[in-house]
Amino acid sequence: MKHSDTVILHDAFAFKGGGERLAHLLCRGLEADLAFGYRNKKTFNLDELSNNLINLESESKLPAWRTIKRLHTFRNKTKFLYKYKNVIYTGQNSSLAVANHSEGKNIYYCFTPPRAMYDLKESHLASQTPLVRLRHVLYNAFYQPLYENAIRKMDVILADSKNVQNRIHKFLGLESTLVYPPCDVDKFCWISPGDYYLSTARLIPHKRVDIIIQAFTKLPQKRLIIASTGPDEKKLKQLAEGFDNIQFTGDINDKEL
Repeated sequence: MKHSDTVILHDAFAFKGGGERLAHLLCRGLEADLAFGYRNKKTFNLDELSNNLINLESESKLPAWRTIKRLHTFRNKTKFLYKYKNVIYTGQNSSLAVANHSEGKNIYYCFTPPRAMYDLKESHLASQTPLVRLRHVLYNAFYQPLYENAIRKMDVILADSKNVQNRIHKFLGLESTLVYPPCDVDKFCWISPGDYYLSTARLIPHKRVDIIIQAFTKLPQKRLIIASTGPDEKKLKQLAEGFDNIQFTGDINDKEL
């Protein structure tokens, strides 16, 4: 298959997250090729995309090694980028590949600067065991200069929200252009309000779904549906235990949503 003029380079398709959805939509809308660190069955169906898929196969079952392997992969196994006029980097690790695309346009679509390295660093460190904290500090010391150097090589930096634009300016000292994520408006229509409140945030600490649950434990007459998964799922289900007005559905498809 002939390659496109544009390729989207995304960290990984490990689950159905907002970043993964955006990369998927960009590929479809721009008719771009898609390269990624790895994918698994829990994510979006990439095979429905009509252009080339490039799996860099950086997956590992060991969390720390998986991160190191992905950084190495983007830095050293993306020589193929020279074939493209435009490279759009999404995620937090893929930007390292900018060193392999000296000719053409480099565009960084930023969902956020790594929060564990900047605005949420102290809270992350405070919640960790001493050994994990040490690993976190060493990783930040290693990766932060690599990340910042890569971002400064971009021709264009896009931010997906005003908050992210402010973080880019505050922590990186760089200007960015605000471009809200695309939405296929033809797929949605107003039917009627439901008798519930809906949370689709991934179940990870900084999404603060625990605060939503705590609020609904005090509102037994109001229903809450949490339609997502994540590492904190077990803990959050324990927090909601005994409250019949709070329901977890797990990941659901777009039609159900």
